[in-house]
Amino acid sequence: MRSALPDAGSSQKICDGGVCVYASNDYERRLGRAIANGLYDGGIILELYQLTHVVVVGADVCEMESSRGLDIVESGDCEWDMMATDFGPYFLSTRSEGDDRVVVVKFVGKYVRRELRDLTAADRTRYLDAIAVTHKTPNDEGFRLYGERYKSAEWFAATHGMYSTKRFCDSWHSGAGFLNQHMSFTLRFEQSLQSIDPRTCVHYWDFTIDYARIDHWEESVMWSPDWFSTVHPNNTLHIVDSGRWAYLPLYRSTFPSRVKNAYGYLNVPWNTDPTPFVTRSQYIYGLRNYINIPSFGCAKFLKSVVEDTANYASAMRELGNDLHSPVHGMVGGYWNYEPNLIESQSEFNKKMYNVSSASNAISKKMWRMGIIECPHFCSEDTPPIACNCELATQRVEKHYPNYTAYDFLNVSGAFSQYEQMTSNNFDYSDTNATIWGLVFKQLVNVGHVGSADNDASPVDPIFWTIHGMQERFMQMIRYLNDTGKMNFDQTWANEGATNYFDWSNVTRWSDIPYHNKSGLCAGHHKHDLIIYPHLLLNQPTDYITNIEYYNFTSAFSPHLPYVYDQLLNWTECGWIFGANTSSKTFTY
Repeated sequence: MRSALPDAGSSQKICDGGVCVYASNDYERRLGRAIANGLYDGGIILELYQLTHVVVVGADVCEMESSRGLDIVESGDCEWDMMATDFGPYFLSTRSEGDDRVVVVKFVGKYVRRELRDLTAADRTRYLDAIAVTHKTPNDEGFRLYGERYKSAEWFAATHGMYSTKRFCDSWHSGAGFLNQHMSFTLRFEQSLQSIDPRTCVHYWDFTIDYARIDHWEESVMWSPDWFSTVHPNNTLHIVDSGRWAYLPLYRSTFPSRVKNAYGYLNVPWNTDPTPFVTRSQYIYGLRNYINIPSFGCAKFLKSVVEDTANYASAMRELGNDLHSPVHGMVGGYWNYEPNLIESQSEFNKKMYNVSSASNAISKKMWRMGIIECPHFCSEDTPPIACNCELATQRVEKHYPNYTAYDFLNVSGAFSQYEQMTSNNFDYSDTNATIWGLVFKQLVNVGHVGSADNDASPVDPIFWTIHGMQERFMQMIRYLNDTGKMNFDQTWANEGATNYFDWSNVTRWSDIPYHNKSGLCAGHHKHDLIIYPHLLLNQPTDYITNIEYYNFTSAFSPHLPYVYDQLLNWTECGWIFGANTSSKTFTY
C-alpha cells in the first residue's frame, strides 16, 4: 500500500505530463527543504550514503534500473527506498496503462555539503573523526591504509603555505584565482577524507549565524568540546588545551624554509611563535576580536550581492577579503603586541583598530616589499622577544630614503585597507607621529598570530569549514545571473585589471630574494593549471586550467561530485534570494 504523498516543499520533484516523481531523505524531511532548494536541473539527487524515499504518482508501471552503486528496497507499487553509493547516473522508467508513452527520469548520486549544525550527531562525528585521522596519520602510513587519494593534514598545511608564502607574490590569495584555489584545495581534502570514510564530505560553517550573536559568539555550539574545541583557551600560550583538538601539535616542518618559522615549526616566517601546538585567541591587540574586525555578517553579504559583485574581479576582492579574512582573524587572534599601542583610547586610535585587525596581511606585505626581515633560525631556548622580525634598515635606507612611519603605512596599504574594511575615508590630516610610530613598530615586529590566521592555517581544523561559504555565495551569484535575476560579468580578471591583482609594487628590488618586477603571479591567470589531477567527474584531461575549472563548477554542474544543501536560503539573514536584484529587493 502506497504511503502518503510527500510534502512538495521538502521533496525533489520532476514531472512529465501526468507523471510526477518525488524523492526525499531524512534531512530533507526534517529541515523542510529539498536538496539545493530543489533547483538542480540534472535529475533527482540521491545524497550518497543516505536512504532516499522515492514515490511515483500518475504511473501504473515503474521500473528502477538495477545498477552498480545503487541499493534498492521495493516497498510498494512505484515506491522505493534506495541508497546510492556511487555517482551514477541511474534511470527510472514509468508508463501508464493505455498509454504507450514511457517517461524516463534520471537520478544522480552526489555528496551534499551541509551546515554543521544541521548534521545529525552521527554524520558530524564521522566528519570530525576523519579530520582527526589526517592529523594522526602521516602520508606514507595513510597511503598504505587508505590508498593513493589519502593526504595528511601536514601535507595540506604545507601545500597551502608553500603557495601562499612566496616572497614575490601569493599564488592563492589576493588575486583572480583565490576561489578556484580554495575550492580545488577543499575538494582534494574531501577526497582524502573519503578515502578514510566514504560516507563523509567537507561540511561548512555558516558564520553569519554566529556574527548575529557577535558579543558572545564564543558560546556557539561550534566551540563545544566535541566539535571544534574552545576558541578562547585559558592559558598564557593560547594553546587549545581542551576538547577534541586539545594539544593538537604543529609539525616540525621538513618542507622548504618559507613554510616554517624560525623555531622550525610548520608556520610562516613572520609568525615567530615558539608554541608547538595549535593556538587561538579571542583578542587582537588586547581587544575582543569582534570590536576591531570588519563585518562578515548578513549585512555585508547583502551589500556584496547588491552593490559589490558586478563582475568577477569585484567578486574575488569581496570573497578574498571581507567575506573571508575576518573569519580567520576571529578564530586565530593576535598577541605579543606593543602594549603602548592601545594605551590611548582616542577616536583616532579606535580607527586604527580596524587596520590592526588586518595587521597580519599588512606585515606580510611589508615582508614582501623588503621593509622587514624575519629570522631564519632561533634555538628552542631563544625567548620570543629575541626572535622578532625587524626593520631591514640597510635596504630601507637605500630604497625608501626619508620615509616616515606614516609613509611606510601608506605604501604598504594600511590606510587603503582601513578604507576598504570600514567603508570610511581615512582622515589623512590626523598625523599623530607618536601613534604612527607605534603602529608601524608593531607591524614590523609582527607579534604572534593564532594558527587559523596565517598561511599554514589548515593546521587548525576549523579551516576546512570556512571556504564553503565563499563557494556557496559565488554559486548563488552565478545562478542569479544565469536565471536573469542579476547581471554578473564573468570575464576573468587578472593582472593589471585592478591594483588588487598587481604585484609589481611588492618586491621590485633586486636585493630582495625572488624579486618580482612583472607584477604577474602564477595561480591567478585564467590558463594556469589547477595543481591536482582528476578532481572532477568526467574531467576531460588529467589537469585543467583555472578557466576550465570555473566553467565546470557552477552550482549544478554535472562535473561536481557534490552540491550544497541550500543555495538561495540564507537562514540567519532571513533571505530567500530570487527577486529582482537590480531594484535591490529580496524576498524575506
